[in-house]
Amino acid sequence: MPKGQRSPIPTVAVGLLAALAIGLPFLRGGVDWRVQLGGCLVAAAAAFLATASGQGETPAAVAALGAATAAIALQLVPLPPALLRLLSPNATDLFDSALAPLGLWPGARPASLDPPETARELAKALACLAAFAAAARLAASRRRADLLLGAVGVSGTLVAAAGMGAALLGLGPLLESKVAFVNPNHLSAFLDLAAFVALGFAMRDRGERRALWLIAFAVSGGGVFLSLSRGGIAAFFVGAAVFGLLYVRRTRLDRNEGGFLRFAFVPVAVSTALAVAAWLAFDPILAEMRTVKGAASEVKVEMWPLAVAMIRRFPLTGIGRGAFETAFPAYKVDPSPLTFTHLENEWLQPVVELGVLAGLLLVAGLAWTWARAAWSRSLSRPEIGALAGTAALAAHDFFDFSLELLGAAIPFAIALGVLARSQRALPLRRWTVRAGAVAAGLASLAAIGLWRAHPAEADAARVAAARTATEAVPFAREAALHHPADYVPQALVGARLVQEGACAAGLPWLVRAMALDPTASEPHRYAARCLSAARQDAFAKREYRLAILMGDPGALAEAMRRYPEVGDLLDIVPDTPPHLVTLGESLSGDRPADAARVFRIAWETFGERRALGGLARASLDQGAPDDALALARELQRQDPSTPQGWVVASAALRALGRSDEAKRELELGSARVPGSPAVLVPLAELALSAHHYSEALRVAQSIVAYDPRAVASKRSFVARVLLEQGRAGEAVLEATAARDALPREVWTHVALSNTLAAATRYDDAIAELQTAAALPPPHPDWLPKRLDELRVARDAQREEAARREILGPGDLKSGR
Repeated sequence: MPKGQRSPIPTVAVGLLAALAIGLPFLRGGVDWRVQLGGCLVAAAAAFLATASGQGETPAAVAALGAATAAIALQLVPLPPALLRLLSPNATDLFDSALAPLGLWPGARPASLDPPETARELAKALACLAAFAAAARLAASRRRADLLLGAVGVSGTLVAAAGMGAALLGLGPLLESKVAFVNPNHLSAFLDLAAFVALGFAMRDRGERRALWLIAFAVSGGGVFLSLSRGGIAAFFVGAAVFGLLYVRRTRLDRNEGGFLRFAFVPVAVSTALAVAAWLAFDPILAEMRTVKGAASEVKVEMWPLAVAMIRRFPLTGIGRGAFETAFPAYKVDPSPLTFTHLENEWLQPVVELGVLAGLLLVAGLAWTWARAAWSRSLSRPEIGALAGTAALAAHDFFDFSLELLGAAIPFAIALGVLARSQRALPLRRWTVRAGAVAAGLASLAAIGLWRAHPAEADAARVAAARTATEAVPFAREAALHHPADYVPQALVGARLVQEGACAAGLPWLVRAMALDPTASEPHRYAARCLSAARQDAFAKREYRLAILMGDPGALAEAMRRYPEVGDLLDIVPDTPPHLVTLGESLSGDRPADAARVFRIAWETFGERRALGGLARASLDQGAPDDALALARELQRQDPSTPQGWVVASAALRALGRSDEAKRELELGSARVPGSPAVLVPLAELALSAHHYSEALRVAQSIVAYDPRAVASKRSFVARVLLEQGRAGEAVLEATAARDALPREVWTHVALSNTLAAATRYDDAIAELQTAAALPPPHPDWLPKRLDELRVARDAQREEAARREILGPGDLKSGR
């Protein structure tokens, strides 16, 4: 190349980084492994090409970030058992307890509790490191620095505008848009970064360019609010405060800028973004922000102490980058079935996953890079925007994990790389940087390949898809080797073995699954089944009790089949009002005396009002209407807004032969609890039985339905009333609306079929019943017989129609 002529290769590197900053957010934030692999290779290519101009140096922060990345790689290196026990005794104990009972002795093991996931995270870390290093070298040229930051600002504008455009065209919602990022919280974090970068350019440019950048800021900033992310909105104000402080300091240092109005620019710009958001969705945004006061009690904050416990158990090596999803269930105490893939605190998670030294080194390297740039006296306004944007994203990620997605992490790394240009440089030769870029690309390929061989979800899916337990066991053993902290494969194969009658083989798997996730309910239920079959009743009851306590929906029904005596069931069911009420309701109907005993315990021991209503109903079912009426009156006194008190009192009065008082009781209840289906349906039934159709219709139509099931029930009942009135056409319309409210429920199709049959529309009735038969079971036993009846009625209708057509009206009148 002739002397003095600039090489175009660094511009290509800028283009590659810009393509990543703009393209990754639109590709679902970069969550797909193919996108991640492509991002790794493109970032490595940019780092390689960035050295072509001879300008720029590698900042010292690369050493800290590179050391953290190396720590991730070291978590994948198999270590001898003695060395692993020295570095991470708890990991060694986990491997031994997880694998030894299954007959697996792996010998050397990596420190990571989920090596395939750690490999995937290594590839992402290499991509971010390469993007950071490339941006830092390219930022030696002010023009290239502006291009990189401009790409970040433009990317946010395009993402926010795409969400608004999709809403305008009816292709998606305006609020919580998922055009780019799937999670609105991640969207808001990315837009926080991009918005303030755009504001920085608006502060520097003039004329039309300033107007365009201001529009970009307003669109991106408005997108933050339209995401309805409380963390994103709060972080926006953090970014605004940082931008304002840095801008005021910058303008005071620059004596060439005069005029008081320059200090008003930032609040005016922020107010513009707020105005855009308020104009588009003021009420939803305000409603969402009213919930901020309860954020401190949310589950994600309650997870932080558990994270500290994990740090104490794995202080040196960490649990392994990316292993949080499989390792955390062993520490959680909430039986909720929610799966936490991340800690939702980006600055605490590296310490959990990498260990104290490497995790703090990573966080400190990022913080030092930001602070060193913020201290500089020669900041450009776009760099002020980058500082404010990265600060906003960092503040947001105290309650989120958007930096786990390349769609947010790469733009963040690019912005920090530009800010790191003024740091002290590492003494690295050009060929060293290029070799590192090539190594990063190759390592990314290998890491993604390792993850693709054994992803956690795929390994568990293979166990679940096995046709028999014999086929499932080898898959589960392999999954245990690659994901020793993952309880799912072990629970699956244990349950499959128990289902096939191999309790002795299944229990070790189930016990290990319980240790890996003590709050998982299914292993306890299947273990209880085995213990019950072995007549170890005390242990079986304990396991059923734990399964119920952990929220297993089928555990109580199974326990009732195996231990039908109410005394045994009281030993099994946890001594809490909700569980006792659930047991009482399960016993109601067939076993009213036992139900009354359970409800009485819940009422007299805990003062549970729902139990009082159940006790009143059980007393009525036992033929004691006087006792039921007294209990219902007590429930009315305790809580007049409970429908059950009025309904049971009415039923008790009817049983005592006091029909007028029974009806009046329901009328009083409807006044106390307006729109309640529990009160209004029996009131409408009374009117219907008395042939007061208009009154029945009025009462039925006054039912308030909030959800699809309630809507379907209401409209189906209205159809029944209309049918009794002889208004078959209107009844069909109401029954059709009920079906449309719950199209996947068999009973709505059956109800519509019956209504159509009553309207003598037999073909339609048959088609509707056939649709019901095609839905997932269970189906009513009488459904095939009903289909035959409808076909007979249809054939008779057709024969009658044919006879009428042949004979004619005159012949029919004469009887011939």
